[in-house]
Amino acid sequence: MRELWADLQNAALARAGRPERVDHRRLAVQREAALARGDMAKAEALDRPPEVKLGPAVSGAERKARRAAEREGRTYLPVTENGEFTQAVRQVRHAWAELRRQAEALPEAGAETGQGG
Repeated sequence: MRELWADLQNAALARAGRPERVDHRRLAVQREAALARGDMAKAEALDRPPEVKLGPAVSGAERKARRAAEREGRTYLPVTENGEFTQAVRQVRHAWAELRRQAEALPEAGAETGQGG
């Protein structure tokens, strides 16, 4: 069932022209596959606990709060404990991704100036 749902989500993402894709496998399985491919950055990103499932009621409350914040021009703040936890996990994951992107760009910048390491 999870695989079918991932296939449907990925088809919808492709139709919408979005680059994101969903993988139905457990994080540990995805991490092992990334290691086997030699994709250390992906493996590192997958070395994390899964996000907390919010469920329909909490997701709805968070979505409503997010939309209200956007309408009012203010920063969205989660309204539930699980929403707050999920947002914190996502912020950390995005921060690590940005640091990784910057670190990967450093040798290229040094090579362009003749100061590579």
